[in-house]
Amino acid sequence: MNARMGAAPYVALTQAAYGSMLRARGRPGDAARAQALLAAADATATALGMRVPAHEARRASRAEADRAADAYLFRREGDYWSIGRPDALVRLRDSIGLRCLAWLLQSPTRETDALRLHVAARTGEGGMPAREAPGGDVLDRDARAAYRRRLAQLRANVRRARAGNDAAALAALEPEVAFLTKELRRGIGLGGRSRRAASASERARVNVTRTIRDAIRRIRGADAALGRHLDAAVHTGMFCVYVPDARHPARWVF
Repeated sequence: MNARMGAAPYVALTQAAYGSMLRARGRPGDAARAQALLAAADATATALGMRVPAHEARRASRAEADRAADAYLFRREGDYWSIGRPDALVRLRDSIGLRCLAWLLQSPTRETDALRLHVAARTGEGGMPAREAPGGDVLDRDARAAYRRRLAQLRANVRRARAGNDAAALAALEPEVAFLTKELRRGIGLGGRSRRAASASERARVNVTRTIRDAIRRIRGADAALGRHLDAAVHTGMFCVYVPDARHPARWVF
């Protein structure tokens, strides 16, 4: 609104305030947006002679730049991930393994069971079931609900893509729709009752281990040092965890 009114001083103040809020909030993508906003506020305020706002925006922008330069990036940008140091970024196509890695890297030393990680990576939801006992349901109630919610979102996106004749969007959506539909059919028997399995957790352990190791292999192919770090620090199994070397900790920006 300030920009439309041509109120340049208020644009700079709003940019500085918004950038500071994003920096403090620290969600994925916030750091880059904060840096851009603070740099823009600095430039505008300097041109207008707004000394205090310019100084504050410049200081915050530089702090954000220093923080980013001293950290590894692990950020999803559409269908690709940007990974590594700012001066040596690796660009990899999205995969379940990279989503699992991102989950683990954001919570160092916190163990996450493979089933929870598998469902969270597929659906994008964090409220997944706790550890499942052997012989339990193929998909428990919470997992089925998460799959159904994600499937409903995907089907709505499919309808919009078809209405807009967006072939590229359809091609991107259909594999996940097929996977979730298959999983729900596999996990639900006659009358809506859950099918039982020897151990859904065991299948999740195998799948998550395979996808994470494949993701690390892809990273190692582009950045050998980063790949070695992840190989040593990421542990998979029934429970997965990221435990970096305390002597050489790595800081990540998401």
